[in-house]
Amino acid sequence: MTEDPVPYAVATPALHPWLAGFRPKDQPMIRAWFAYCLSQGARRPEAIVDMVQRVVSAKLEWSVTTTSQTLCETTLAALAHRRGQALAYAATLLGPPGRHAA
Repeated sequence: MTEDPVPYAVATPALHPWLAGFRPKDQPMIRAWFAYCLSQGARRPEAIVDMVQRVVSAKLEWSVTTTSQTLCETTLAALAHRRGQALAYAATLLGPPGRHAA
């Protein structure tokens, strides 16, 4: 089964397909969530994606603006429906095998 393309997905060589599925103005926050989870000790793609899901879910609970709520909801839906791409993106943050110890 293939994943449905998103209407504003414009991939460039420097932009991972996972991030291309989000509006350009939302991409820095999504990058930050993934980087934060890596900085907190997640060392496998699955662990990073699972932690991002928890972080975004918590943020959704205390979001006060519609913009923030929409970004959280969109991200959570993408984590569920485009999990393979999310895992692939998380793997790129780990770099070459062995860079981070488990």
